[in-house]
Amino acid sequence: MNIIDALRLARERRGISGTELGRIAGVGNGQIRRWESGDEVPGFLGLEKWTAALGLRLTVVPDSARKSPPARMCGSCECRPVSPPRTRFCSKRCARTAAAERASAIYLRKKAQS
Repeated sequence: MNIIDALRLARERRGISGTELGRIAGVGNGQIRRWESGDEVPGFLGLEKWTAALGLRLTVVPDSARKSPPARMCGSCECRPVSPPRTRFCSKRCARTAAAERASAIYLRKKAQS
């Protein structure tokens, strides 16, 4: 589970809508939805506001203190880490983009062969 999934789960457990959480956090209308869907990647200050609005604390730990190996990057855009057991893409949009690129490459190969 990555940080975005953990924050979404924390919001859902508290029964707060994304719009309400955005108001509490002081971010723009729909910003939480865009972060949770993977349309945008929050910066450090955005994560800090998000966690504070949920009553959580964001802690930065040096790499030497990590117990797990570093997360893989998205296989399509390499924009952010991906949880290893879940998928190789950071969002559905990246997965669709990669699938379209594969389909296009197959079509071009078949066209070149004929």
